[in-house]
Amino acid sequence: MSLKFKLVYGAILAILIPFAIAGIIIYIQLSKTLVDLTLGKLVINAQNLSQLLDERLMREITFATTIASSKDVLAEAKNGEYSKIQRGIEEIQKRIDSNFVIYFLDKNGISQASTIFTTEIGLDLSDRDYFINAKRVRKTVISEPVFSRGRSSLGELLVVIAAPVFDEEEFYGIIGLPFKLDYFLDILLQRK
Repeated sequence: MSLKFKLVYGAILAILIPFAIAGIIIYIQLSKTLVDLTLGKLVINAQNLSQLLDERLMREITFATTIASSKDVLAEAKNGEYSKIQRGIEEIQKRIDSNFVIYFLDKNGISQASTIFTTEIGLDLSDRDYFINAKRVRKTVISEPVFSRGRSSLGELLVVIAAPVFDEEEFYGIIGLPFKLDYFLDILLQRK
């Protein structure tokens, strides 16, 4: 090789190597910055979605607790007047113009009233954690996803809000609001 060729080749390498190194460093830094920005946005979106679900669940918890703490529901549960509870929750259903289920389990965990699935009356749910927990802590609880036992929705995954009906001395049952998991997915998808 001639000296001229070696000088030209050396000059080209002397120019290209720093550019290649600088390009690699810039690529790595930009990639890290983009990943950090994306992760930051994902965290913010997850927090917003979590807050949205919390707000919706709090609204449903308040709704169930309000029904369960009604003096009429308490008196009717004490006296075993389940047909009055049935009429009462049906009236609530009509007023709120909603198609979700409201049901009542007596102190033994037996379904005694239901707004939509009246064929489920008599169903024994006494072994469900949400029933047991609501009875034990006497506060509104939210179940983990459970498989439905009702004939009309057999095997579907549900989350149940269970509000206890009780006075200072005695537990009389729960007001339950079951939600399909699709309900929560719909909430998330509606958020744009």
